Amino acid sequence: MQVNQLLQNAKVADSTAVDNGTATATCATAAEERAYLTGFIASFSAAVALIKTITITYTGEDDVAKSIVIAWDFANGPAIVSLPGICRAKTGGDITVALAASGTGGTTGRVYAFYALG
Repeated sequence: MQVNQLLQNAKVADSTAVDNGTATATCATAAEERAYLTGFIASFSAAVALIKTITITYTGEDDVAKSIVIAWDFANGPAIVSLPGICRAKTGGDITVALAASGTGGTTGRVYAFYALG
């Protein structure tokens, strides 16, 4: 997929605000589509001074399940990540971005995943 096609087909998937649970954004595809993840934002509603994990999960073109785990220190603010490459799922395969629980009741987590369909 060409860069200009990615920009024209850009979408945002967002999770709901999850209170002390895993917040997951799903880049959903139809059977004939392929998802291309380009980046994400993960944040909490209040200060979280701990390292939490953000997990990207998808099945690649080689039919191998992939899981990329990123540890982020939320004492430094929200995770705003532009991927150095593109995570490309197999045709008809979704990509999920999941933020671990805050560890504190009343503190909600939320994820926004930026992707394109092609």
